[in-house]
Amino acid sequence: MHQVFSPGREKFSRFKSLPKKRVKIIMKKIIVVILAGIVCAMLIAAGCTSSSGTTPATTPTTPAATPAGTPAATAVATTAAAEPSLPAANTTASPAPETPSWTGTWNTTYSMAGSADVIEMLVLNQSGSSVTGTYGKGNYPIAGTVKEGTITGTWNETDTTGAYSGFFVFKTSADGRSFEGKWVYTSEGADAIKNTTQYWNGVRA
Repeated sequence: MHQVFSPGREKFSRFKSLPKKRVKIIMKKIIVVILAGIVCAMLIAAGCTSSSGTTPATTPTTPAATPAGTPAATAVATTAAAEPSLPAANTTASPAPETPSWTGTWNTTYSMAGSADVIEMLVLNQSGSSVTGTYGKGNYPIAGTVKEGTITGTWNETDTTGAYSGFFVFKTSADGRSFEGKWVYTSEGADAIKNTTQYWNGVRA
């Protein structure tokens, strides 16, 4: 039969004819090359996967400081300045309570040396620190000046026996409903008020 020439069969025959020890060495080298190729392929695949799945790190951005002259900085400064401050403590002294007015009608009693007490009506009108009025059936005039709840002034009286005048001091009570006073004749002098026992007291009508 005609034999057909086959290069593969010829190489296999040559390979088969090699010593067994050398064949083993060649086989090991082939296995090593194959394994190395597999490892390289795995490393390349792993490298590609790692590169595609890696998310680049993001560096947080710190906002830049606003320059002092910009509108934003001015708005911040204005807001800070607009914050309300605590009210200052009130160090003003409270005003003294007002003295009740002397205006009105008073039932009064005054003493007379050597005779019984006299009961007469007194009508006063206060305007500022000035007080005027009348007393008795003859509407005798009386006038004075008020200071810290006290009136100091003069009185005048004329009847069938003659004309009389003098000084008086009235001091009101805290509630303004009554007063205690003293009187003297002009001839005794105003300083005599301090030591006189002649009184002139009144109660609001």
